[in-house]
Amino acid sequence: MFHTIETNLKLTSREYNYYKEVLYENSKGKSRIYKQIGNNGQNLILHCELLKSNGIHIKLAHFSNNDFSHFFLILIVNPKRVLGNEDFISVTHESDLTMLYAKINNYLNEIGINAPFEYFSIERIDYCYNYAFLDELVSSRFMELLKKGALLNDFEIPTYYSNVQKRRLRPEDAIYARNGSVTINIYNKHAQMLKCYPYEGNCLDEYRGILRFEIQCNRPKVRGMRYSNGLPDMNAFHWMTEYFSEKTLLFYVKKIFCKGDFWTLQQARQIVQCNNFRDSTKYAMIYLLDESNKKRSLSKALDNMLAEGFHPDYLSRLLKKFDDINVNPVTIPTNWGFSHFDSPLRIILQAIDDIQQKHVKELL
Repeated sequence: MFHTIETNLKLTSREYNYYKEVLYENSKGKSRIYKQIGNNGQNLILHCELLKSNGIHIKLAHFSNNDFSHFFLILIVNPKRVLGNEDFISVTHESDLTMLYAKINNYLNEIGINAPFEYFSIERIDYCYNYAFLDELVSSRFMELLKKGALLNDFEIPTYYSNVQKRRLRPEDAIYARNGSVTINIYNKHAQMLKCYPYEGNCLDEYRGILRFEIQCNRPKVRGMRYSNGLPDMNAFHWMTEYFSEKTLLFYVKKIFCKGDFWTLQQARQIVQCNNFRDSTKYAMIYLLDESNKKRSLSKALDNMLAEGFHPDYLSRLLKKFDDINVNPVTIPTNWGFSHFDSPLRIILQAIDDIQQKHVKELL
């Protein structure tokens, strides 16, 4: 459901100064407090690591703007660590919230911060789901298909510089894209853990075959969610629900991926030919299949067809026809030895269903 939240509580200047003294006093010889200064010295953020081992990063913020000052207590929370779970797979669910709130309040009270977590507003939340494939090979192949089929025109795709290839590259084992509202991160969990813990070896076998789907919702997104859903306020509790996590993840999966299953090029061609489309439509659909197969990217194939004079609205209708016959325009290479993969949407729906069934069993 979710794995990281950032919340804030508006303070008076008196509360701000009191909490600053409390944090400095409790941190003596125990943890580090460091300053972050911005806006030509007008903004000051104090970072406190006193509860870092318990999954809570504390920030005290003082923002100045046109002779007005604003004070905030900010908490960045790793819920599973707060709850004492140290693994890197499981996520937090709505059913965990009572215990989560109690734990956070206890930790804050122990260091002299008597600000109930129930009063904090949401600033950011990271929704996530895991899907476990049969093995690492199937997971990595599916990840390759996702990368070929992702339509990310509305997003910035960060790159990194490779000292080996001497050029900027996208992440190898992930789809990572962002805009002002959200960050989409879909990645192979085992590959991520190997990068973080390269000497652990077989200790990381439990992460094999797992794909993690994450949607990080930043302040503009959560504010938009408030108004579009008629929520009365920004209280963090509203966002930590199965309803919002499922709704948000499904929205972005449908936004960036086609809804059809993956087939080989020959199978996809046959399915198109067997449907009752006009000859001109069949020709365009098969042409898109061939271009996507040749360029190994649906986005590049569509760009090429646009350059050849196909109208954007026509291409949108073409993609809808692929959805209608359960065919993804991205095809499976024949040398992989696979003939079919479920669609990204079907995978996510299955992940949601598995989580719901697991929690029903836990509650019984």
